Amino acid sequence: MFTTYLQFWKKIFKYQGKSDFKELLVSLIVNTVILFILFLIGLIVPVTLENLIVDVIYITMIIMILPTVSLIIRLIRN
Repeated sequence: MFTTYLQFWKKIFKYQGKSDFKELLVSLIVNTVILFILFLIGLIVPVTLENLIVDVIYITMIIMILPTVSLIIRLIRN
């Protein structure tokens, strides 16, 4: 599972090639867990740091979009 997720990030700009549904499923599950942990941290931190945590969540979501799009394109071409 960990190697599948690492391959997800290593192929961030690779739109050629093939991917399988397992790779998509693993990457979506791990991304969801990471975002859930960030949301939980947002509940624990003091109110003064709340804007910082929200910014980190948004930046993380934007960064996660790039390899997800390339993975979906590879999956469609499969």
